[in-house]
Amino acid sequence: MDDYPDSAESLAMVLKTHGYPTGIALSGRAALGILLLPDIVILELRLRDTDGWNLVKTIRARPGSVIPAFIAVTTCGQPADFLKSSDVGISAHLIKPASIDHIISALASVSHAFPSRC
Repeated sequence: MDDYPDSAESLAMVLKTHGYPTGIALSGRAALGILLLPDIVILELRLRDTDGWNLVKTIRARPGSVIPAFIAVTTCGQPADFLKSSDVGISAHLIKPASIDHIISALASVSHAFPSRC
């Protein structure tokens, strides 16, 4: 999830070449409109219509839904940003430009933490 289409589309394309199924939401509002969330959500934390931390909190508070694992790939790199990510339940916090190797490693780590969902 990224509000810059080029970033979202290029990451989705690279992840597909590595065998990951992908979907794209270009805003927090669009992400909240998805009724069946994926097992893992990769998101930017600085969004035009919300911040990613609030989006994660909102998704995690949905009653009766399966909570995805969250990976931030973001421009937010201050120590306080890492703390906020941890506090809301983001499993990995990577700084842009993150290498595909780091993203794949984070996906593998999350997949191992939630083996029944991935």
